[in-house]
Amino acid sequence: MTENDGTYSALMELQQDRQPLKALKPKQAKEASENPKATPVEDLSTTPYVSQNYRFTESELRWLRHQAFKLTEKLGTKVSQNAILRIALAHFRDLYDKNPRNNPLLDGVSRLKK
Repeated sequence: MTENDGTYSALMELQQDRQPLKALKPKQAKEASENPKATPVEDLSTTPYVSQNYRFTESELRWLRHQAFKLTEKLGTKVSQNAILRIALAHFRDLYDKNPRNNPLLDGVSRLKK
């Protein structure tokens, strides 16, 4: 058995231990869906178990790979591209939660539409 055998099963068990919105009382589920702040923000040390695919330009991927490599070299421990993206997402969430009227994503999205 390799070290990766059973990883999916272990992650699925972790997922089942979490309380999904459906398992919440109706009032709690409504509050959580209406107010993202009502659901706790995950700690970055939490092992991610949901996989998604995103598209990036070559330049964006090159920058991301370079940052992961530089941080790995500087810290002496593996820093993944996924960790960098999760940190960036947490940073944007924090900025938005502090001031929802000044959403930093609005500026970025408006630049994409030009």
